[in-house]
Amino acid sequence: MFIVFWLSSIFFAIDYHYYQHGPYQGTYNWLTFEPCTIAYPIDGSDPFPIDVIQTYPWYVWLNYAAYWCLQTISTVGYGDITPRNPTSVAFTNFTILIVMFFFVFFINSII
Repeated sequence: MFIVFWLSSIFFAIDYHYYQHGPYQGTYNWLTFEPCTIAYPIDGSDPFPIDVIQTYPWYVWLNYAAYWCLQTISTVGYGDITPRNPTSVAFTNFTILIVMFFFVFFINSII
């Protein structure tokens, strides 16, 4: 769980940094990629688009990042949360290689 927390925290931090400062916004960021990004004001005025990341607190997004990490580690890979910018793709590749190493090490220790 410690490894899952750290890997998911890094995955979240990469995309959050791109969300705030980077050139990869919109569909290049899993934090804002959701089909329902329309806010409906209480006063009845016209609806307006919002970033989905503004609708949930940080711990919800960290939970989604942990969900991504557990999918990657268990090799299930549903594909609903995927890396969408070059840095996230590189980190995902790194995560897969690390998990493969630990899996081989675990199988070797059993044998």
